[in-house]
Amino acid sequence: NTMVGDHLYIQDGQYTLSATIWGPPGCIDPAGEEHQIQVEVLNKPEIMVSPDYQLVCENYNARITASGADFYVGYDDLGTELLFDKDILSLQPADTTQIQIVGTTDEGCKDTCQALIDVERMPYFTLGNDTCLKVNEQIELSTQNPGVTSHWNTGDSTSTLLVTEPSMESICVTLIPEVCPSITDCIFIDYCPLIDLPSAFSPNGDGVNDRLRIMYHQIQAIDFKIYSRWGKLVYHSHSLAEGWDGTFEGIPQVMEVYLYTIEAITNAGEVIQKTGNISLLR
Repeated sequence: NTMVGDHLYIQDGQYTLSATIWGPPGCIDPAGEEHQIQVEVLNKPEIMVSPDYQLVCENYNARITASGADFYVGYDDLGTELLFDKDILSLQPADTTQIQIVGTTDEGCKDTCQALIDVERMPYFTLGNDTCLKVNEQIELSTQNPGVTSHWNTGDSTSTLLVTEPSMESICVTLIPEVCPSITDCIFIDYCPLIDLPSAFSPNGDGVNDRLRIMYHQIQAIDFKIYSRWGKLVYHSHSLAEGWDGTFEGIPQVMEVYLYTIEAITNAGEVIQKTGNISLLR
């Protein structure tokens, strides 16, 4: 008869295993035969990895270093085998991945451990092309990445910025992810081309509103005409700075409502036309 016995060794070392064998009379001594076997219990390896958690930027390599065994192999969430270069595993995961590492000693003893790799997405964004702001208009700029730290050169740190008036320099924002490279974009916002006139002026020599001048921005050339209510041309100029002093051929004009027409050329070469009324007061 054959009997099999199990024994659990909890420490490594050299052990002597003794067994007494009994058998039918005539085959084995009725008192039994004792046999000894030398058993060597090897120390079970304890596998460790560093780091066991890491955050990497997409399209960047993650690196894991293992210790505690002689040979290593890894497996991802899908069971795909990942080969170590000695004790180093280098990989470029597309998404968050749980890696199982199996370490084996020269004697064949094994141990396992795990490592988690998180993937951070690169914050792609743009503030758009340079633009202009109309009077009483506002523009909201957005980084399109509300979860990423934002640093605007205006001093703001929000993911959006409300622009209510142009600045003398470009508006820039830098996004600072946890591990991905920082990314910066800029936009220049100016006033849109503008021509405008006050509704009235008073050329009475008191030094206040004595001359009717055009308010303008981003304008390079102008054709400015003023007509009396009877259609008579009383002023014509191509000067952006001169303005009308309320006279025609040196004669002060009467208080009434005058019609004006303006044709302007912007710095970009576009033509703007504007008409309206202006009151001359004394």
